[in-house]
Amino acid sequence: MAETKRKQLHYRLAEFFAPTGRSLQDMVEEALRKLNKIKDRKEAISDPSNADSWQRFINTHRSAMSMEFGALIMLAPGQNKLLIETDDDHDEAELSHIVAPDNKEFLESILFYGIKDNHVLLVQSLNLKARELENHLNWLLREAGIIDNDNIVYLNNYAPKEIYDKLESNPIKSVRIGSELCQPADMVTPSNTVSQNEDTKKISIKRSGIGLDILTYFIPSRIDEISKDLGDTSNIEVFIEVTYKRQTDDESQKALNQITQALRHSSEEDLKIELKNGVTINGSEVKIKTFKSIASVNGNLDVSDVFSQIRTWLEELLSKGLVS
Repeated sequence: MAETKRKQLHYRLAEFFAPTGRSLQDMVEEALRKLNKIKDRKEAISDPSNADSWQRFINTHRSAMSMEFGALIMLAPGQNKLLIETDDDHDEAELSHIVAPDNKEFLESILFYGIKDNHVLLVQSLNLKARELENHLNWLLREAGIIDNDNIVYLNNYAPKEIYDKLESNPIKSVRIGSELCQPADMVTPSNTVSQNEDTKKISIKRSGIGLDILTYFIPSRIDEISKDLGDTSNIEVFIEVTYKRQTDDESQKALNQITQALRHSSEEDLKIELKNGVTINGSEVKIKTFKSIASVNGNLDVSDVFSQIRTWLEELLSKGLVS
């Protein structure tokens, strides 16, 4: 059934650690011409030596409207899908699974992108975001011999002109990044053990998360106790602030700028930049994004309309002078 879905589009600007005079669009097009078979451009993202390793690769790709479009997909070979019964009148929902037919795999996630020169516009998914696209493009360009291992392409946030002018005209005083102390309950993987003499399943849960990793460095002797006592509804957050006292030198200022760039994939809610003049810039202000209604069929986005909407949005950004 035809319908539309409201999806968020994100803008990034590609920059190279060692610029070669070529655009990202030109390099990606050459890489896809060289690696024109799927087997040649499949990247193993868990264990390269294991045939069942999670994989990602660019599937649908086409040059049109003076842009390079594509879809980055992720799949887990050999995995089955769980189905749950939806009859609410039962005491317990039944679980079953379906197996993919021969020569087919279940698609785990998909990300759509469009590249014009070094402009990158994308429609993210839950498991494939700008960070994953950046990692894959670096792998792809190296695999095709387009760049060497010493070069890197970054997909940087590009602030609107008003914010960019503030960052350019005022030194950065501090960068603050936050994270939840531990993963939400639904993301924790239980360690299950069943006694032979008991029908009851004993479940022990060891919590983890970036916040706990940070605290482990400062209070290693107490971290197990803290982790064990955390409830399912814990909403504690840990923040790191990088700043300087009184005055700083050019090298330290450069380091602060580099840290800000390195945090380009951080959640916008957790990033805060304070300038020397006292102005504070939140993570959401240094990103260009919008929502578009995209055609879909049976719940799946229409690829042609995705690419068309990406192109239209780039034209809007250029016409408004938000990007150059």
